[in-house]
Amino acid sequence: MIIMNKYLCIIIICFFGCSIFSTDQDKSNLDKNLIDSNIDIPFFSMKRTPCYGKCPTYNISFFSDGKIIYEGKKFVTNEGKYLGQLNIKTVALIQDKIRQVDFFNLDSVYDARISDLPSVILEVNMDGSNHKVIDRYKGPIKLREFEKYIDSFILKLESGLLGDSWEKVNE
Repeated sequence: MIIMNKYLCIIIICFFGCSIFSTDQDKSNLDKNLIDSNIDIPFFSMKRTPCYGKCPTYNISFFSDGKIIYEGKKFVTNEGKYLGQLNIKTVALIQDKIRQVDFFNLDSVYDARISDLPSVILEVNMDGSNHKVIDRYKGPIKLREFEKYIDSFILKLESGLLGDSWEKVNE
């Protein structure tokens, strides 16, 4: 029995010992995979949740390459899933607005114990950092203004005022 335990320990050590040594090729593949996976991560997303009334409910995600994914759920002009493409100047403008709000220094939650209030859930992945904010009640004015900016931005996008592409996707 003791001999069997020794062999089992040797096998386990060899198995795990070999896996901790990696080659430069393994590291470069890992770096490439991380870069590729970051392409599909939005730099900014915003979600408006429902309330007991007629609150607009939607999700929107903005990507660094200008791609937008919008899903209108209830009480919005465009219900359904839409794809859009922004020009790089518009992407830079949104990123500048995020920096002006000082997003990474905002609290993670602004809430109250009131059941009928909708939430605005914002998440930013920029400059190597990630931060998520849930604004349900009494978020700072600069955050509320930014949320209104994104709402007005969506209205402009839907009406074609920005000149960027916007099309409905069959689900």
